[in-house]
Amino acid sequence: MLSDGDPALVGLLGSDLEQKGPLRYADYDVSRLRHLIWNGYGEEACRALRSITDMAANAIWLNAPRGKDRIERFIQLAGELQTYLTSNATGLVITAVVTRPGCVSPAQGRNPSSIAWSTRA
Repeated sequence: MLSDGDPALVGLLGSDLEQKGPLRYADYDVSRLRHLIWNGYGEEACRALRSITDMAANAIWLNAPRGKDRIERFIQLAGELQTYLTSNATGLVITAVVTRPGCVSPAQGRNPSSIAWSTRA
């Protein structure tokens, strides 16, 4: 969802929705997700995702039918990531492990910005 969710939220924020306040609140948590996932904070990432979906649901209510389908798709992406994180919580800890000085673990060799916000492996 990070690769799909970031542009989805940017698109919603730049759209013709009249009430974007809840989405702006959600944007704060979206910007934290990569850090949380990259550093093995799966539970906190799930809390952030719950906050994101709650705020997005408020945006649906405030904007009536306008943008409903797009916001619901964004909520679906967040839900899929939350399910993935819950199912793979033990795998997140591995990325936070630090190896001996001078050695690069596979997790350390990856670029944090390349983490995909989706359940596609």
